[in-house]
Amino acid sequence: MRFPRPLIHHSPDHPPSKHATQPHCNHCRCPSQYENEKWLSRTLCTALFLAFTFFSYGTAMMDYFLVYPSRLLVGEREFVAYHALLEARIIPISVIPFGLLTILNVLLFWFRPASLPAGYVWASFACLVLDWLSTLFIQIPMNLRLNAGKDVALIGEVMATNWGRVVLESGQAALALGMLLAVLPKPNLTRTQSNQLIFHKINE
Repeated sequence: MRFPRPLIHHSPDHPPSKHATQPHCNHCRCPSQYENEKWLSRTLCTALFLAFTFFSYGTAMMDYFLVYPSRLLVGEREFVAYHALLEARIIPISVIPFGLLTILNVLLFWFRPASLPAGYVWASFACLVLDWLSTLFIQIPMNLRLNAGKDVALIGEVMATNWGRVVLESGQAALALGMLLAVLPKPNLTRTQSNQLIFHKINE
């Protein structure tokens, strides 16, 4: 049996206290607040993941198709200094963002929108892991050998092995594009409304 809450009358000289106007559950979060926080964390994680994906893809393709071939044009005397400059600059521009991208991909296993399938996240993570393995065990040892001086054959070998990373990173970027399309809001139109919209666009 439920009893009605007693009415408390306050005189003008004695307004209600601050505690009387607050909800009883001061130490718990409302469901709407919790849902908002969860939505914000998932949205932020997904947005950062997509931003780092497209940024890393752009810098990597510039590195593979512009920076690497330019080493063939540098003279013998300038090569060591030029190579050292590239290796130093690539860390903040490409390596660190790629590392952050990998961390964000891991976070997507727990913080992602409901409309984003887990298969996309797993496939993207597999591409990143294989890319890291190629970089650590194939490309980095070759680049360390180039610290000693210009070696045209070795530069060509590095460029040839980069095609594996081109395929992996292009696949990962394509998956990220699919994730973006999956989380974008879709218009709730019936078939009749859709046909009317198309007819209207054609006649404009």
